[in-house]
Amino acid sequence: MSILFTQQPQFKMAASMFVLILFSVLLISGPAVSQDGSPYRSECRDYCYEDQSSYQDADRDVLGLHHITYDTADLVIENTLDVDVDIWIQTAECYQCRLLDIATVSSNHNGTLKLDTAWATHWNMTTTGEVYCNGTEHFGENGSYILSLQYPNANRSFINCTLRIINSPQDSKIPIYVAIGIYAGMALVYIVVIQLHRAGLFSKLLYCLSVDRLVDSDLGSPTLNPSEIAINNTGGQKRSRLRSLDTFRGMAICVMIFVNYGGGKYWFFVHSKWNGLTLADLAFPWFAFIMGASIKLSQASLYARGVRRRKLLLKIVTRSAILFVLGLLLNAGNDLEYYRVPGVLQRLAAAYLVAASLQLFSLSPPREERLQNKFYRLFADILDYWHEWLVIILAMIAYCCTSYLATVDGCPRGYLGPGGARQEDQSLVNCTGGVAGAIDRWLFSPNHIYQRPSAHVIYDTQIPYDPEGALGTITMIFLTFLGVQASKILHTYRDHSSRLYRLFSWGIITGGLATLLCKASKEDGWVPVNKNLWSPSFVLATAGLAFMLLAISYYFIDVRNWWSGVPFYQAGMNSILIYVGHEIVVGFAFPFSWKPIHGTHAEYLGMNLVGVTLWVIIAIWLHYIEFYLKI
Repeated sequence: MSILFTQQPQFKMAASMFVLILFSVLLISGPAVSQDGSPYRSECRDYCYEDQSSYQDADRDVLGLHHITYDTADLVIENTLDVDVDIWIQTAECYQCRLLDIATVSSNHNGTLKLDTAWATHWNMTTTGEVYCNGTEHFGENGSYILSLQYPNANRSFINCTLRIINSPQDSKIPIYVAIGIYAGMALVYIVVIQLHRAGLFSKLLYCLSVDRLVDSDLGSPTLNPSEIAINNTGGQKRSRLRSLDTFRGMAICVMIFVNYGGGKYWFFVHSKWNGLTLADLAFPWFAFIMGASIKLSQASLYARGVRRRKLLLKIVTRSAILFVLGLLLNAGNDLEYYRVPGVLQRLAAAYLVAASLQLFSLSPPREERLQNKFYRLFADILDYWHEWLVIILAMIAYCCTSYLATVDGCPRGYLGPGGARQEDQSLVNCTGGVAGAIDRWLFSPNHIYQRPSAHVIYDTQIPYDPEGALGTITMIFLTFLGVQASKILHTYRDHSSRLYRLFSWGIITGGLATLLCKASKEDGWVPVNKNLWSPSFVLATAGLAFMLLAISYYFIDVRNWWSGVPFYQAGMNSILIYVGHEIVVGFAFPFSWKPIHGTHAEYLGMNLVGVTLWVIIAIWLHYIEFYLKI
């Protein structure tokens, strides 16, 4: 771990030391803990599930998915029949799940249910085993509905079930629209200020006030770090850092912090419960991708300056060890019996160790003379590294054979579903994650992996499962390797058009393969997109989006100079520091977060965005004082 600062005045040096001391104290003190001594963990901020909610629970919806202050609607059951009616409910998000007997409404009585509105709801109305009516409805937030059960005629030969709206639901996304407007306004103000500064208006004003010496701001280009590559902007070549890489990294870390803080309690801003893809699922793989994209450029720069491979290998091992230890420290609590071993930084450490070592052994300068050959030029970023691809392909074959051919006691061969007590097939109750979960429970023991996976709230899983487990590390390495592939493109091809063409092409290829594997379906594909398992389709889908986003960022920032990358660029320059910092103050640490008063989407979204914005401001300040924490 190192701290970079260059040509700083004394006050900047003092500020840098203050940041280092504060960061060290917070890290030693460990993450925030609750009153019972358990650590606040970011993985439990997306609809944290505690005890099974019941029909009479006044604080949660009838399925126990979340608090009733958001994503909840009222459904009045109006039973005008002369028999009692049993109500069976299940969320449509629970794939192949049985309906749950939630409540009984007595004859000629009404009952009110608090229903989830994040997903559609399946419902049945029965009596003595006979289904009177059933349906699926996606209710709206804060809406009020009435479901009437009545005989339509005197002979009572059949029953009518009529669903009506009493109070119209609200648009739960309005806070998002407001937040977008606020940030867009802030961006517009920033652009206007920058243009006025470039026009010299501020300099002229300060000159008139005889204080023009104060115009020594940080609006110029930042100090570059050692990761440099050649960029051809005007026909000649000059050395410059690719700002798009740091900007991409900053975007990924900001999304990751926003998600870990709660994502405003919107279902699409939290991790998928099992299969599927949300915005929250993109943050971690994008961070891994951009980590890989920095490997080739950094190694090539050091190698060109005469740094020996042995020293580079030592640097790789040291960095991986530091990341792994930091991850263990962030998992810290006071209960060693349930100390979690896997984690985000631990998996990043393993992926970096393998991908960087693999790249190191094939490190060589571009073969400029061979680029004149059209066939070689077309596949240069692959042909020069064919042995790396061979290792990765063999690793993926081993992953697929293990995942789909190995058996787990009591579970079908190749089963990779969520299991849980709510499955229709009760033989799958203890099969969460299939062989991936079984490997972790054997390798780390059930007590030292994540105890309540994201699937628990929906499927009522009965055994621990860790989304950062051992088997998924193989596909994580594959994703990091695809990031390295992006840096090979930037290192091999010097003209903008070739770089953009290949980045977009790789995005289309990987995205197309992901679509093929999952059959463009959430549940019915050969290999569903699944962040919990880090399935091959998930890796290919997130890599495809990453290639596309990197290409767009590169075009806007490094080619056209339409955007400087602010404010994500500064966050990307200190990504590890702000990630570890946000994990340390992950509990109710005002002003980064606070105990909600109303508990609505608007309050959660505002609180979570404030937390992210504060970390971005910290990153900008650290960039201003030229303080960079490097591992």
